[in-house]
Amino acid sequence: MEGQKDGTFSFTWIIENFSMCHQSKGQCLCSPSFGLDSLPGVKWVMQIYPKGDSAENYVAIYLVRDDDVPENCNVRFCIFGRNSNAKSIFSSYCYIKNVFSSKSSSKFSTYLRINSFIKSLINDILIIQCHVAPVYQTEQELLPELSCGNELFADVELRAGDTTCKAHKAILWARWPRLAEKLDSSESYGQIFDICPNVLEAMVKYVYTGKIDCSKSKILPQLYAAAAKYELPILKCIHVVAQKVITHINGNKITFECPIQDTLSFSTGTLLYNHEFSVDVLKSCNWNLTCHMQEHSKYGRNFYIWISSLCDQESE
Repeated sequence: MEGQKDGTFSFTWIIENFSMCHQSKGQCLCSPSFGLDSLPGVKWVMQIYPKGDSAENYVAIYLVRDDDVPENCNVRFCIFGRNSNAKSIFSSYCYIKNVFSSKSSSKFSTYLRINSFIKSLINDILIIQCHVAPVYQTEQELLPELSCGNELFADVELRAGDTTCKAHKAILWARWPRLAEKLDSSESYGQIFDICPNVLEAMVKYVYTGKIDCSKSKILPQLYAAAAKYELPILKCIHVVAQKVITHINGNKITFECPIQDTLSFSTGTLLYNHEFSVDVLKSCNWNLTCHMQEHSKYGRNFYIWISSLCDQESE
């Protein structure tokens, strides 16, 4: 995955049926939690306020630290919003640095109202991506990255199928000691592996960089099996650099009739309201139907009809 050299973690949150979010102003929808290997014990969630938080009416998104670890952590993050065709809806444009204490949060405002938000979507799907990386006071990594693919002074050849990976025995002694020991005992300069070539390439890349792209999830079971078979212990603490989750908002279709009689007798500007009603899927809120009769110079009389939530008085 691009952009993972600095320890960045990518969290993708897909929200299906976004227009059916029933949250009122000040209420949020939360993502599942996620964490960074480089910040053990620290958990994060994304929160979206479809109708704005208490301060404004724009759709707001928060990155929230959701754990009880007492230490503060300094991170930088950026947030992007896209529709299902990968077209950008909003973006923070650059990384935002912030020091997070336990249960603290950082807000990003989209400056878009809910109706504009929904019009930007395709198939009612919103995709939110958040890239998070720790900011250290001094340079540090759990496993320092070395140059991978540099064959200068390489003295070992590792083969799988038609693929050959050249490596340095000194590096193997430091990070794959069992293999280095086997090569020395057999006085060999090469090893043939009974695994797929892409699995070997991923193992060698991990030996040099300390990272594996977990978005390529199809090879992960093979990686674990190969690590156990060829005694590569560091893969037991494999670094996850990406996570994708899906939130599906359930909705029910509701059909009702509201007969209106003698419409010709209504004067321009007439407003009609039906009785309040509720639905099983959201019993905590009542609704009503509003009909507004207007005169149009070209089309004559027109009825504008909308449904309103009485919880927040905001029309849908």
